[in-house]
Amino acid sequence: MLEKHLALSSDYYYWNEIEHNILLGKWCLKNKNTGHLYKYKHSIIRDIWDDDKYDSKVAFCNTLHNVILKHLSTSLNTIHDEDLNIRSWDIIVGWWLLFHIQICYDRYHLIKSALEQNPASCNVLALPANFFIPADSLEYTKFIYNDLRNFFLLSWILNEFKHRDLECRPIEAKPQDVRNFEELKTARLHRNQTISYQGQSFKYTFAGARFSPITLREILKENGHEELPYYRYAFEPNPMLREKLLSNYQPQSHFEQVCISLLRNQMPASFLENFKRNHDSTSINYPQNTGIIYTANSILTDDSFKIWATTQIERNKSILVLGQHSNAYGNLHCQTAEDYERRISDSYVTWGWEEDKKTTALPALPLKPFFEKSIRATYDSEKITFIDASLPLFKYWLYSLPQGGDHLETIQDVLLFYKSLNPTLFKRFEHRLYFQNFGWDEEDILRTNFPDLKLTNTDGATPLKEQLNTSKLCVVNYHSLVLSECIAADYPVICFWNFGKWKLRQNIKHLYDRLQDVGILHPTPKSAAEFINRKDADIQSWWNNEKTVKAKEEYAAKFCKGEHEPEKAWANFFNRLMVKHEHNS
Repeated sequence: MLEKHLALSSDYYYWNEIEHNILLGKWCLKNKNTGHLYKYKHSIIRDIWDDDKYDSKVAFCNTLHNVILKHLSTSLNTIHDEDLNIRSWDIIVGWWLLFHIQICYDRYHLIKSALEQNPASCNVLALPANFFIPADSLEYTKFIYNDLRNFFLLSWILNEFKHRDLECRPIEAKPQDVRNFEELKTARLHRNQTISYQGQSFKYTFAGARFSPITLREILKENGHEELPYYRYAFEPNPMLREKLLSNYQPQSHFEQVCISLLRNQMPASFLENFKRNHDSTSINYPQNTGIIYTANSILTDDSFKIWATTQIERNKSILVLGQHSNAYGNLHCQTAEDYERRISDSYVTWGWEEDKKTTALPALPLKPFFEKSIRATYDSEKITFIDASLPLFKYWLYSLPQGGDHLETIQDVLLFYKSLNPTLFKRFEHRLYFQNFGWDEEDILRTNFPDLKLTNTDGATPLKEQLNTSKLCVVNYHSLVLSECIAADYPVICFWNFGKWKLRQNIKHLYDRLQDVGILHPTPKSAAEFINRKDADIQSWWNNEKTVKAKEEYAAKFCKGEHEPEKAWANFFNRLMVKHEHNS
């Protein structure tokens, strides 16, 4: 009988060629492993999220976040000689902390389940933990998709279990894997670090807005400023400083103990070693804000901005307004990023939906180019563009959407879609690959199954608008922003995805039902392909018929609201907020 070997990496190089390999997820079934999966006996741990307790697990992670944040705020105030309130620390570190807890929860329970299978051996990564400490939140988001980093994370957690009967064998990382990870560390920042607004003061700050605020500033009668600089500094990990984190906190479970142990070691340096330098740089070179701070993206990964924003909020009582920046807001059953953003903001701007007093529906300014027809269907063209999805190998955030190994089904759905097309119609498709290869090797799979299929964006640099402007129809296989962009631009689009994985909120589900009724949305790839087989000769008539137009309008009212001169609506909103701010001051 073969002994069992616990495999912690998706790369077969780190597995055992003789023993039965226990694999921690379907991410090990990626294309490059196919030959080895046929040769060696293996089994896969069941997905810990594949049950009816998903919501309770999410609630547990959110509750733990709030508990740890309270104690972490005290630690960070002491370390940095600050007196910031919990909300300020939530703005600075809260988003990273949510990521950290949710990823730890997933990996911890994978290891726990695997150990119940009584493996005899395991290869653990022989690289120092300091190698994986991110400089900041932006760098962290690059690390979490990396297989070597995931291997390290699982190795660390396994070690925390201190399993007596398991032989852990240190294994060196492949040199190429180390070089690839080093490239993530040295990736050039695309933000100017030399500009300065020293001594300047503005009522309105727009950073990472996802739209040009020039026209809006003109209406608000303030010139404003360009994009704020971003700071990232080299650092040496300070073990003594890190040991002070949560030093007085008593974990209530083994999981909490492991989570906090990793937190001390892996917290981004921007919150610890480089916090003061970031604080000083933004205090000198960022402007003073005396009114409203607006951002969509900067609140997530721009640590320089977040540190500055909390200072303005506490010192000047600035109002923090956050804005929707994805199509997965206002509609998913579980969306912890949205919950976090709405919680820390004073006001939250959406593209049409409202759920409480804090949310305000305004015209979708990030989609303005599409309302102005930056893409136009060429109805006399024979070409159809398929916009493909890809996902990271591993779970990384709690959303009601496919993650990790779920993508294997998405890949199979693409193959079934093309097999269900009429042969003559198939020849007219251009398949646009996702801009990033996470390791699933969709390009190789497509070339193997469909040698004649034209693949585009193989370098990740082909402009989407350029491709769509020469097509008559767009096909999308995931709940993409492309859906809202196409509806805003009045561009024919057909979507399909697994309704069981993309779980929607009940209060908006009827809008997606309407899209399904008219053929814009489909529950299976076969349904979408057969619909295109029938409608290909008459796409324009279908897209413009009364029922389709009504379904589009109902969807747009909630998720891609349009309006003539949308900046005026935004200016009125900001003026109302400014009156409130001046009254409170």
